Amino acid sequence: MSGHDHRPRLAMYRSTDAVTLNLGDEIVHLEPATPADRGRAERLVRDNMRPSLKQVGVAWRPRLFREGYAEADNYRLMAGQTLVGFLSLNYTATHAYLRELQLVPAYRRRGIGSWLLREVERLARHRRLDRIRLRVLKNSPALDLYRRHGYRVAIEENATLGMEKTLGTGAPNAR
Repeated sequence: MSGHDHRPRLAMYRSTDAVTLNLGDEIVHLEPATPADRGRAERLVRDNMRPSLKQVGVAWRPRLFREGYAEADNYRLMAGQTLVGFLSLNYTATHAYLRELQLVPAYRRRGIGSWLLREVERLARHRRLDRIRLRVLKNSPALDLYRRHGYRVAIEENATLGMEKTLGTGAPNAR
C-alpha cells in the first residue's frame, strides 16, 4: 500500500430535500426514505448484519426492524436510482439514537460512513441535542469507525456494546 490516499475529496451540497456528496467519480444523495423504501432498506440491513449475527448466534428479527422503521426518521443513500445506503435515527429529549448506518459493500471505505456520522451530528445539533447513542455488535466491522469518530463504550451487554458520543456545546456552525 502506498503512502498516498487515492480516495476522492468529498464535497457536500445541501438542498431542501437532500444532502449530496460528490465522490469525484459519482454523486450520492442522502434523502428522506419513504414507507415504500422499507423492503429495500430491510434487505440491505439484513444482508449486512447476517454474518455478524450468525457469529454470535442471534437470528434476524424482521418484526423488530419493521417496527423500528415505522417509528424512526429514515434516510436512503442513493446513487442514481440504486439504494447504496440506509440511515435510521430516533430522538429523545436528551439524545439522538443511531439505529442503523448501513452501506452496500462497494460503497465502504470511501469516506461515506464518516460523512454520514457527521450528518447524524448535524441533525442532532439542529435539534439541540448534546449526545448520540448507538448499539453495535461487538464483532461489527463498524466498531472501528465509531471509535475513530469519538464514540465511547457506555455499556456492554452480551454480544453488543452501547456507545455514546457527547457533542460539543458550541453552535453547529460556530467558528
